[in-house]
Amino acid sequence: MYDLRGAKAIPDNKVKDWVNSLDSSSYLYDNTIRDKFIQAFKSWVKCSELNKLENIHLYTNIKICNGTAHAFDTFHWRYRNKRFLFFKGEFMYHKACFKDNINWEYLDNTELTRGDAVIISVPFSDFGRQHETLPIILDTCDYFNIPVLLDFAHLPCTKNINVDLGHKCIDMLTFSLSKAFYGAENLRIGLRFEKEDKDDSIDILNSVNMINNLSLGIGLKYINKFNIDYNWKTYKDIYYQICSYRNLEPTDCIIFGSGGEEYKKYNRGSYINRVCISDLIGKEINASNMR
Repeated sequence: MYDLRGAKAIPDNKVKDWVNSLDSSSYLYDNTIRDKFIQAFKSWVKCSELNKLENIHLYTNIKICNGTAHAFDTFHWRYRNKRFLFFKGEFMYHKACFKDNINWEYLDNTELTRGDAVIISVPFSDFGRQHETLPIILDTCDYFNIPVLLDFAHLPCTKNINVDLGHKCIDMLTFSLSKAFYGAENLRIGLRFEKEDKDDSIDILNSVNMINNLSLGIGLKYINKFNIDYNWKTYKDIYYQICSYRNLEPTDCIIFGSGGEEYKKYNRGSYINRVCISDLIGKEINASNMR
């Protein structure tokens, strides 16, 4: 029985065996690894043939953080006096953080106005594709001067993303390797892209190189070996086979499928019944590798 909840990387034993063969001990003393990783990551994102992030060059303040949640915390704190808005089905971390004395509301139930702050994942966490209202949201946020956080944690598993990052309202971009590669979730590598240094906790920690060198060393090896489009180019056929066999609607995010009433127990608050089929893909790919 496979757990279809949550979101995880595809457990490919070939990737696991490759990671286990690595010797990353030398990175412990490499005080240049942060800059090496950031430069490599910038190139890695830009080389995608499946997604396009226009004007990403505007975000020159790129810092390492302890997973995307670390960056989310800084956004929550920075705009703690605003009303936070996000769609139903968004990554649960935000709602969990807003339990006490934080003003928040579902974007589905209200209209944007001055004094708000918006959080949205790209692809949208519940749909597995770019939210169809994203361009309108960004235009409206520009008009009302509403800060926006765009979470690209699932980008390495996704296709058909096309976002103009030139909007003045966009305050923060977040990226991660956790959903991209088996085992990378344990490295806790997050990146925060901003247009300027805000001298907050993440900026300060990076300025004195208080980051995990070993994780970044392994992360650098990941992105040097595997193209950002690796997941779709490697697992596409198996993904569509599993969606067909399991009666799932394919999404643009290769670890997710969308199901009907039979998958209602996986509903996360919206009209979509999202399931994570990473384990199912892993089962098939590992079996085929053994033949």
